[in-house]
Order: sequence, then structure tokens, then C-alpha cells
Amino acid sequence: MSTSSIQQSTQNKTTLMARFHKFLQVIDFAQVLRQSNAYRVRGIKLTKLVSWILLTLFQRLTLNRSATPTAFSKKTVRNFLNDRHINWQRLVSLAGRNQIAELSPFIDLRRKAALIIDDTLFKRAHSKKTELLANVYDHAAPQGQPRYVKGFRGLTIGWSDGNTFLPLNFALMSSDKAKNRIGREPQTTDQRTLAAQRYAQAKRHMNEVAVELVAQVLKTGVKASYVLFDSWYAYPKAFKQFQELGLAAVGRLKNTSKTYFKYRGRRYSVPMLFQRFKGSKYRIHDNYLYSTVVETDNEDHLRLKIVFIQNRTDKGHYIALATSKLSLTPEAVIQLYARRWQIECGFKTLKQYLQYDQTQTQSYDGLCGHVALTFLAYDLLAMIQRQENDPKTLGGIFYAANQFLADIPLLQAVKQLLFALAEHCEKTADFFITGLCSRFINSLPNDLQEIFHSDELVS
Repeated sequence: MSTSSIQQSTQNKTTLMARFHKFLQVIDFAQVLRQSNAYRVRGIKLTKLVSWILLTLFQRLTLNRSATPTAFSKKTVRNFLNDRHINWQRLVSLAGRNQIAELSPFIDLRRKAALIIDDTLFKRAHSKKTELLANVYDHAAPQGQPRYVKGFRGLTIGWSDGNTFLPLNFALMSSDKAKNRIGREPQTTDQRTLAAQRYAQAKRHMNEVAVELVAQVLKTGVKASYVLFDSWYAYPKAFKQFQELGLAAVGRLKNTSKTYFKYRGRRYSVPMLFQRFKGSKYRIHDNYLYSTVVETDNEDHLRLKIVFIQNRTDKGHYIALATSKLSLTPEAVIQLYARRWQIECGFKTLKQYLQYDQTQTQSYDGLCGHVALTFLAYDLLAMIQRQENDPKTLGGIFYAANQFLADIPLLQAVKQLLFALAEHCEKTADFFITGLCSRFINSLPNDLQEIFHSDELVS
């Protein structure tokens, strides 16, 4: 029998650990921790502690179900995650910034980087005592399912060059309405502290916080030309706010009659504007329906280009995209907005493979720490994917990276070792050890002998 299976498993583990340490060097993790107010816990190096947490995430285990570490206790891990002084948002932003700096020499200059804004449901269906827990609106709920569920909205800011997506900032949003908040309020004595500001941010309006998170990302030195968002954030004022931050906004407009734009001296809502073009003699283009320039009906008077395209999932309806950069062609607007889908794929990877919303932590600070570390694990997968020659999904990369973590059955390990020893003895003509292995197997019960003489456990 060949020992290649054992060697391959060791090689996988060695390769992944080497990539893991390379990843920590790339993001300058020790410096990032210090800049985020994270220091040693009970004399334990945080790089070791965080490494253990990330490997636990790769095993798809929660903190309660994971094996107890040898160098420290689980209580130490909980104390680290619940530390109110750690700026988890800054940790994610700095780690992402350093990773982008590593990627920058390999990015085509013709590809303009973009920030992507979106949110996902962070469910806590069976929780009762989680801090700032709220009944939040689930706008992706299937027809007939409850629209309000217990949990948070995971507001996320990501970066994309069209190839790699990296999360750069986040906020676990509770509810800006006190009647919807059902969790206990965190106790703070000084409202100027980082923790108090984090709690207050969770209770503000999500659209305001989104602009604030983007500004924080830009302050860390991340370069981007565009910001992409869906209809949840595409209110007229947002285009102006992002323009003031130096970003050209591209978003999907709501098909509502409550928001108006000025076109040729008259006020139109998006549905009214579409009906005007539909009833006119304007030509329908190959890649889009109509395109025009309008002005926001507010004090900003910002000019926007609106592009109407066919809704592929519903042929009877349309999608209205808008951008504050008038020089973009309709095709470029469509191509840029399509890049927004990367954050949806990111959410899928985080939830399916990295335990994004699977934790028993009841502290709001602990939840933020958990989310930040799942983002770091995602960054590692993104780096591996970027370095691979063949195009793999992050899910495939996760399973490849996770292979070495599974423990082989004891019987399989004994079988592999015995046959490896016998093979070595045959090569060295040590027939005494070979006979000893054979006598050991023959002395086992019949059912175990059948397993050893079969290929059932051969990996």
C-alpha cells in the first residue's frame, strides 16, 4: 500500500498554514491589531488567539462546540470578542486596505475600483437576551413568510476591482424605532466611548450609517472611483453625498411615485418618466431601452443620468439605473451595476461556509467581533482564490482549505500506519517486522480482520 494519502494530507495542511501565515503578513496583522486597540489578553499573543478562531470558523464550528484550545481557555476567547475597547470596524478596514495594496500592482489600470453597499439579514430567531436585538424587516422573505424577524441587518461596505471582492466595513443595525427593539440595552457610563458610539450607530437610520461607513473606508486610504448600491439606498440625497466624498454613484432607483425628478421643466416620478418614453417615438436600443438626463427635485438640483433596461426575470417590467457621472455610457452604467452582485455572492459564502450568523454570543460587542473575524476568514479565501490559476468559487476554495481539518477515523489511521510500516519493511528486507504486523492483524476479531483486508477505509 502506498502512503501517498498520508503525505498528501500533511502537504495540504502545510500548504494552508503557509498561506495562512502569509495572509497575516500581507495584512500586517500585528500592526492592524494595535491600531484597532487590540492588545494581549492574559499574556496570550492575539495572533495565536485569532488564528485559532479563524481555524474554528473553517471547521464550521461555533465557539461552544469547538475543541478547547491548549494554550488558552474559551473564556479568554470570549473576553477578547466582548472587549468594548476594540474597534472591530477599523480592524476590518485596515486589513482590507493592506490586502488591496498587495493586489494593486496586479490590477488592470483600466478597471476602476468600486465600493459596494448592501445589507443582509443576521438572524437571531431563538434569542431572547441578545443586546440591541430587534424585529428587523426582511425584504427578501418569500411570499407568505413573515416580513419581520428577530435579528439585525448586517450593513456591509465592500471593495471590488471586478475580479476580487473584499469586505471593508460593517455595522450590525438594530432598529431606529424603539418599539421594534426587543433586546436589552448595553450599559454604558460614558457616551463618548467607542462602545457607546457603536451602540448609538446601531440605532440610527441605515442610509445615514452607510454614508458614514463609506467615509470611514476612504479615510483609511482605500482608493475607489465608484460606489454601487441597490434601490434600498438610492434616494436622491445619497447621490449628492457620495459625490461630495469624491465618488460617482451608480444605483438602482425605486419604481415609486413618491420621488420626483425634473425633465424638460416638468416633474416626473420614475414610472411616469418611463411611460413618457414608452409612449413616444424614442428608439429602443439593443442593450437598453431608454437613457436620459434628469435633475433631482430637491435643493441639490443634482443632474443624473437614468438608464432604463429590461428586467430579465420579469419581461413585463423594467429596471431604472441612475448615475451621477453623466459621461458614462448606458452600457458602462449597466456593466458597473452588474458588479454589485459580487457582494451577494460574498454574503452567500459568509453564511454557508464561515458561520457568519451562527454564534451564541449575546453581547453586541461580541457579535461585532464575530462578524469582523468572519470577514478576515473571507479575506483569506479571497487571497487564495486570487492566487489560484484555475477559476474556483470561494465555496470550492473553502472545501479545499477545509479538507485537512477533518479527523480521520482511528481504525483508518491504524490501518494506514501498519501497511506503511509493512511496505517499508519489505523494501528494507526486514521480514521480522512484516511478520509481526501480519500476526497482529490475524489476532484481531474476524470483523476487524475483514476491514483490514478490504479497501473500505483506504482514503
